[in-house]
Amino acid sequence: MASERTREEVRDAFAGHGVTVAAWAQAHGFKTDSVYAVLLGRTRGTRGDSHRIALALGLKSPTSVPNPMTFLMSRQEESTEPQQENPMPTS
Repeated sequence: MASERTREEVRDAFAGHGVTVAAWAQAHGFKTDSVYAVLLGRTRGTRGDSHRIALALGLKSPTSVPNPMTFLMSRQEESTEPQQENPMPTS
């Protein structure tokens, strides 16, 4: 697993490679303001776009914890499956 980078390391990488935050954001389909918010620490990157931005920048590592929505959806599917009737044994 790759190690997480700091915000300062990411900003230095942008400067070192001559890439603007706006160009990176556009290339990755993010709003420039949202990327700046993550880079400056205004948002923590815990949910939604800020989380996806933090992952794409290498500020966060992908988690191995299962997605809670997948678990909830599988539980709903189990509860909506039709129950099979067991025939009564004959004597």
